Amino acid sequence: MEISRSGSGAHLWLFFANATPARDVRRLGAALISATCARTRQLALKSYDRLFPNQDTMPKGGFGNLIALPLQKEPRDLGRSVFVDANLQQLPDQWAFLENIEPIPQSRIETALTKLVGDRHPLDIAYADVPEENADAPWVRSAKPDVKLNGIMPKVSTPT
Repeated sequence: MEISRSGSGAHLWLFFANATPARDVRRLGAALISATCARTRQLALKSYDRLFPNQDTMPKGGFGNLIALPLQKEPRDLGRSVFVDANLQQLPDQWAFLENIEPIPQSRIETALTKLVGDRHPLDIAYADVPEENADAPWVRSAKPDVKLNGIMPKVSTPT
């Protein structure tokens, strides 16, 4: 994790072993944000806005997303734009940390997605409507029974 240049946020960097489709990376990023939101309720929905890459495919002739690289001198001199440990303390040797990162193989993305969100969509988040029985533990999801609609359903529905 890297403390942002402003010092008021943080960025999670993922490094992959091989070129990985942006769609897969975005699904993993969305799943990480959703799982964190469901567990701690401390991330805002705007966290999804800052997910890079921003789109599943690169525009023809485009460069994709420009990302401000970490370890820039001025912010770094202020203790920002640096990688930190689990206690948010600056790592003593930034370059050694980067050198020792074990890249994620593409084959682990699906496993990670299953572990994070199970069979739900990566954007399946629960923010509001915490049932009273879960008031002391809002991260616990209530079981939602399947609802079967009875009767004849129209083939077409026209909103008005």
